[in-house]
Amino acid sequence: MKNILKLIKNIFQKKRTKKERYKINAQEFFNRINTVTSEFGKLMDRDAHLMYSNESKLPYSKKVILDSLKVFISFYFFNKKDTQLNAYMVAYNNLSTYQKIIKEDQDKMKFFNDTNYIQEENQLTQDKLKENNNEINDEVKKTILAQAQRISKNDNKIIQNYAELSNKENKKNEMELGKFFFEAQEYLKNEGLTESHFANFNNLFNYLNENKRSFVETLYNSI
Repeated sequence: MKNILKLIKNIFQKKRTKKERYKINAQEFFNRINTVTSEFGKLMDRDAHLMYSNESKLPYSKKVILDSLKVFISFYFFNKKDTQLNAYMVAYNNLSTYQKIIKEDQDKMKFFNDTNYIQEENQLTQDKLKENNNEINDEVKKTILAQAQRISKNDNKIIQNYAELSNKENKKNEMELGKFFFEAQEYLKNEGLTESHFANFNNLFNYLNENKRSFVETLYNSI
């Protein structure tokens, strides 16, 4: 009998532990998604010279980054803080520029993708012209020809393909964000609340936690 009672007690303790494991508060949630967006922001700064970057560089999955940004975009929208809102919107739109780029394509589209590389090539020509008193002599022509040969190895069609992938993904992301906003605004309308209600992060979190529990748990546990 004692063993049976002990077994029942253990079962209830395990159930309680499982529930406690998913008890998330607003500050913890804020801190975690802030880590995600901060890391992505640093990566964007490092990759500012590139039109398209490799998805493997991302610090978290695209979904985790997108969902974290959705929360902050909503928060600053309802706060009417345009500076922060615009910064997060730029990050949200920029995420689609991270694609699964194979090494061969990286090399072939370098000239069209890397502004640092373009500047280096331009600087070579300018330096050579300066050395020759801005006269286009045989030496300068040789430099320009070598540059043209390097550029010809790049393929503009490849970068166009990644542009199409990026644009398609960005449209999908915009639709998801629109749906996220619409549901939040519908909640406020149904509850008779103004948009300023979500200017308090605790209120926004409580709405998500009560109405999008799976969203909160999945995002929180993925970080």
